[in-house]
Amino acid sequence: MATASAAAQQPTYAPDVDLVGSVEGGVPTNLEQMAEVVGTDNGHPAFGLAMAAALGLEREYPDRLPVSKQLNWLGLQTRAQMANACTNEILVVGFGKTARMLARNFDVLKDPDVRQILRENSIGFMPETPTAPVFEFHSPTDPLISVGTLNQTMARYCRAGTRVYQLATPAPEHLSAAGVGFLPAFQWLQDRFDGKPAPTTCR
Repeated sequence: MATASAAAQQPTYAPDVDLVGSVEGGVPTNLEQMAEVVGTDNGHPAFGLAMAAALGLEREYPDRLPVSKQLNWLGLQTRAQMANACTNEILVVGFGKTARMLARNFDVLKDPDVRQILRENSIGFMPETPTAPVFEFHSPTDPLISVGTLNQTMARYCRAGTRVYQLATPAPEHLSAAGVGFLPAFQWLQDRFDGKPAPTTCR
């Protein structure tokens, strides 16, 4: 998400930066959809990442998105453990947990202002478009992200003239896709630094 957001805003926010390309893997382009997915009883190995995203948004919008007020004792304990943690720690702390285990209720998701915040911070709804080439990879059956919104976003980039290369990895879900896509992504980046023309899957 951070890479995708920075790449999209770079042309207007930092036009002096010589950006040769960006690699974006399994980007949750629709946070509303992601919030609904983790709001079920079904666990996901990457649940910690979704919770960390929610806590990050709460820090940015403490009055508009009071996530912590919705947490039970286990949720508050989990929040404290991952408040300043790195990715691997976040995944470990969140493993085996679900939003329903940690929340007292889900009323916050019904708040129109909260839904607006989620949309404002979703890559799929950002009006900006990257101009540097993009390598995007994901699992076509990823249950954590909205693959449809992701593909629509990449199609919009293509229509704007961005050279996008999409890779649907032969992986069943979110985390395994990262491992499968790492080497192709690394090679793609190396080729950009070497000045080779960026391939595209745009139609």
